[in-house]
Amino acid sequence: MTPRGRVGGNRGPTKMSNPRLLLGWLVIPLVVLATSDCDAHDTSRSATKKPAFQGIVTPSGGGRALNVLGETITVKAGPADTAGAYAVVEEQSPPGGGTPVHTHTTEDEILYVLEGELELQRGQEKLVAGPGTTAVLPRGIPHAFRNIGSGPSRVLVVMSPGRFLKFFEEIDALSRQREVTPADASRIGAGYKLTIHPPPAKQ
Repeated sequence: MTPRGRVGGNRGPTKMSNPRLLLGWLVIPLVVLATSDCDAHDTSRSATKKPAFQGIVTPSGGGRALNVLGETITVKAGPADTAGAYAVVEEQSPPGGGTPVHTHTTEDEILYVLEGELELQRGQEKLVAGPGTTAVLPRGIPHAFRNIGSGPSRVLVVMSPGRFLKFFEEIDALSRQREVTPADASRIGAGYKLTIHPPPAKQ
């Protein structure tokens, strides 16, 4: 394991001067990644044809909120809005919250830290990530993050292709019936070729 580093020098909340520009910057590379998965982005398509989707604008504070294992996942754009190419969510974590170490088989992700301080893991590397940090996480690479700050953290997550949003929706639906366990998450995740790794044994 490499020594911990620090990226994103500002510890406090960061307010983006142009969030639409930021979102566009994050999404553009994932449209390229999605071409292998989505017929709607066939590069042979004539430029004179209509685009596969018309786009969406979600205002500040808008979006559909999902409860996923104690995390609040707010959907900013779903696969229905992007012809399946990607989904965009904002994940809010309480202090000590975050995601377990997991590996996607069929999705790539980009994380952009909006607020808070995280311990970010990518493969065997761990580092401290503050506002402004960007992490590109290809499929097949184990990763996780944990809120190590004293207040809530917010992370913008772009997933490509966007079908993985259904995993969050299934967890949210089950949470309305009963408490969701880690075993439930692993079982549901297996249906999306997601592997949730068990925590390391305590020394």
